[in-house]
Amino acid sequence: MAGCEPGRPVGRVTLYLKDSLREREPELSSSIVELVGRSFELVGPSDAEAAISVGGDGTFLALARSLPEGTPIVGVNMGRRGAVTDALPEDLPILIRRLREGSYCVEERMRLEVSAISGTHEAINELYMTKDHESPTPYYAVRYGSSELYSERMDGIIAATPTGSTGYSLSAGGPVLPETASAVVLTPVLPIHRVPPLVIPLEGGDEVEVESTSPAVLLIDGQLRVDSGARLVRVRRSRRALRVIRLRSPPPPFQHLRKTLCRQRGAGPGSGTWFWTPQRSREGCPARATPGSS
Repeated sequence: MAGCEPGRPVGRVTLYLKDSLREREPELSSSIVELVGRSFELVGPSDAEAAISVGGDGTFLALARSLPEGTPIVGVNMGRRGAVTDALPEDLPILIRRLREGSYCVEERMRLEVSAISGTHEAINELYMTKDHESPTPYYAVRYGSSELYSERMDGIIAATPTGSTGYSLSAGGPVLPETASAVVLTPVLPIHRVPPLVIPLEGGDEVEVESTSPAVLLIDGQLRVDSGARLVRVRRSRRALRVIRLRSPPPPFQHLRKTLCRQRGAGPGSGTWFWTPQRSREGCPARATPGSS
């Protein structure tokens, strides 16, 4: 994937706040909306030059899926881990100034294109293909190019992007990849016999095929359930990149891993509320990347 390209001054942003934050702390939510609204024109996703999510990783993913191709996004972490976010609430004034000045960079990350019986879907973090609760444990055959890599009985299989490699895949024993790598992690879930996770490069038209011997359920990014009854799934790199605003250039490597291993307090991901029109300090990981002091 491309490196971190220089940013441009931003005048119009779309702002997305987690619903539970707005309900739990209305004064904080209002102050965030007011602060951002004083500096930018608040618009919908289709008209925005940049997007700001305030919440956890789930809030970030929900906003990122709604954006047109090419719109960069930055997350302000009010959740537990914040693996894909780049700022904390106390960083908001710095973030706003950086966006207005264009003093940031944009990092391109891979998304997955998932093809199944219902059509094509995109995954930012991962695809989880698993058996129906009432089905016996199926075999999953994994193919890459013209070769079958293995066929084994297991409860499911995770296909994770580098961004998502610190999520469900890591919990299931998968490796962590650099955020900008061009590869997919295939992590088996509860195999009958030991099957190692695989890191498979996805360049150009490279494709991974996963076939189950019984109907499966597909869960995308832990939020979207699609294709109950799918047996065959094809995974390739999407032509659309996830464009993430980074406040440090060059961004520190494996920042998503450090933030995953050093959790912050807060509520988990949830739904959110859009604000088209117009702080609190929080303990963070000592190793987190700070955007600056001025």
